Amino acid sequence: MNTENKDLRDTQGSVLIVAIIFATIAALAIGSYIRLAGTEMRLANQQFYGNASLNLAEAGVEEALYAINLSSLGDEGWEATGIAGTLGKYINSIELGRGATGSFRVHVVGAESTAPKIVSEGKVRSGANGRSVRQVEVRLYSRSLFGNGIMANDIIMRGGNIEVNSYSSLAENFELLESSKVASTSLVEESMDLGNANIYGSVATRGWEPRTRPNTLITDGWTDDFDSDLPDVQLPDYDLTYHYYDEIGPGTLGDHGQTRYIQTSSIKLTSDEKLEIHGDVVLIVDNDIDIHGEAGIVIDENASLKVYVEGDVSISGTGTTGENGIVNKSETPANLQLYGTNLESQSFSLSGNAAWYGTVYAPNGSVILNGGGNAGKFYGAVVAGHVTMNGNTTFYYDVELADLVDGSSFAMGNWRERFGDERYVFE
Repeated sequence: MNTENKDLRDTQGSVLIVAIIFATIAALAIGSYIRLAGTEMRLANQQFYGNASLNLAEAGVEEALYAINLSSLGDEGWEATGIAGTLGKYINSIELGRGATGSFRVHVVGAESTAPKIVSEGKVRSGANGRSVRQVEVRLYSRSLFGNGIMANDIIMRGGNIEVNSYSSLAENFELLESSKVASTSLVEESMDLGNANIYGSVATRGWEPRTRPNTLITDGWTDDFDSDLPDVQLPDYDLTYHYYDEIGPGTLGDHGQTRYIQTSSIKLTSDEKLEIHGDVVLIVDNDIDIHGEAGIVIDENASLKVYVEGDVSISGTGTTGENGIVNKSETPANLQLYGTNLESQSFSLSGNAAWYGTVYAPNGSVILNGGGNAGKFYGAVVAGHVTMNGNTTFYYDVELADLVDGSSFAMGNWRERFGDERYVFE
């Protein structure tokens, strides 16, 4: 045998073996890379769809919270679930792209209670077998309607000599705290015109800059990330027998033994007529309230008055006795609360020489504050659709009103995700 040919064949065989080994290694590497890439793709998809399902669950929470605060759980697709005190809603066929569809279902547990709970589940389906499910639970707490000094969609401050400040009604001595807040809930630019007002505190809007003048003073600046809603007013639930009056004029209402619920067509006081409030009184007024001249409603020091009014309110006093308009002798704003119940529009005009200690909540109303005289100041809080403050108006927000809750407006408290055996069972 030729030695050279044998050596050549041996060399060729060695090269072939080495080539096969390298090819095998390359194939294994490519296969591993493909498997790794596939694994990473699956993990990325799982994370993507996991986040999407969590976002859907949180969308259900927002849907429920919105309905609770606007008292629309009886509408907009909410239905009884078969579980006592629980209402539910189901939204499906949400296109998410990449061939995936999403859905969420949400239950409000204890819908009529003072501490409801929201449980929401978001689900994403992708392909034949792929799916992701996330579930969250949020417990709500009752919040104050008066967490800000002045809050409205539109706020206009006209003329000079307007001052907004804050104080505490529980403090032993009156002291200005310079922590007031003026906030607009509107998405429309220029929904707040501060004129030449002096605001000792902060200003908040929803993404736009308030209108100011060269002499406008805001001691704590302004922010543009404010977000809040104005839920409609719900009439109180009560079992006690109430009285009905065609019209309330001068006289005395209530006693110090129990809360009195009284319904009337209207309230009208003129000349020097007085209506005295003894004890805790809740008035439901179907039409207007008109108090002018030297007339007034006088609330005893140990009494309180809540008024739910459907019509317009006009309160103006020209007397010098200090008991015109609505006089809250306790000087505690929480003891005088006015609620506008009209779902479309109504007006509140408050002015006079007497100091006002109270709150106004009218989500669909227009409130006009006309200060004047030596004692024509407002102590409390105002929340409305529109607020207009005219010249010579002084407004002091009572910071203690932030703790005044009524069980009709809620905010999110504890938030947690539910896993495994802790998952809520939707029925």
